[in-house]
Amino acid sequence: MSAKPMIRHQDRKQDEIQMQALRKVGSDARRWSRIALAAVLSVGLMTMASAGSPAAEPGRIEAELAAVRAQLDELLDREAIRQLAVSYAHFARTRSIDALVALYSSDAVLDVPGNMGTTAGARSGHEAIRETLRVDLPRADPWPFLHQHYIEMLGHDRARGVLYFELRLGVENLRVTHIGSYVDEYVREDGVWKFRSRKLAAIPVSAAAIPGN
Repeated sequence: MSAKPMIRHQDRKQDEIQMQALRKVGSDARRWSRIALAAVLSVGLMTMASAGSPAAEPGRIEAELAAVRAQLDELLDREAIRQLAVSYAHFARTRSIDALVALYSSDAVLDVPGNMGTTAGARSGHEAIRETLRVDLPRADPWPFLHQHYIEMLGHDRARGVLYFELRLGVENLRVTHIGSYVDEYVREDGVWKFRSRKLAAIPVSAAAIPGN
């Protein structure tokens, strides 16, 4: 078998893997929606069961249901934002450029420091972000590991957060080369949570600082 057919086969296999990952994200979101709906119905039934009591007040049931729905909506939004960050790390590891770019809003900005082996500064829009990822990901072979993720909701369609991480690089025998954070802004675009902006801050970790090196 020549090299070109083998490469095309590997590309098709990689595309299938990415599509399976995207379908799983959608499946997880639908599963959480079903859980939320079941919770709303459960609370609603319990609330209506107590409505016949003398203590019941006009409008109380509707108010309680509205409060529960609001809480569940926020939980689902927070989970969607967490999955957004997890998907980003996964697609960075698999170097899936198109899948990564699709996680950004149409007017997104990516801001990276100069100590990550790339040109420092902000990249605005999908094409500028795509070019940065196209150049930087293959030469680093990143293995990102995520830690705590702080999320602050700013309304129905906006949020901001800070995601902490450590980064191992395949070109450095998978040693930890950086620790840092993403300062993010999130926006709901066409019903889907995406990155409105990502500002990367990273601290290089020298090999001498790691025990055993």
